[in-house]
Amino acid sequence: MLPGLRQSLDTVGAVIGPMLAMGLMLWLLDVRAALWFAAIPGALAVLVLIVYVREPSSAPSKRKRH
Repeated sequence: MLPGLRQSLDTVGAVIGPMLAMGLMLWLLDVRAALWFAAIPGALAVLVLIVYVREPSSAPSKRKRH
């Protein structure tokens, strides 16, 4: 990925994320509920890691140990 694109997406996320959080807190009138909504992407990320990411099987090394 291009460095400029990565930095641009990081900046956009840094602006939009807090704006969405503030909007959610104003809409729900409850900070605790807004924080529960914020936990959903993290839980989904952990679920994807558990279900789809597998450790590679370690093949025996061909190097001789001295």
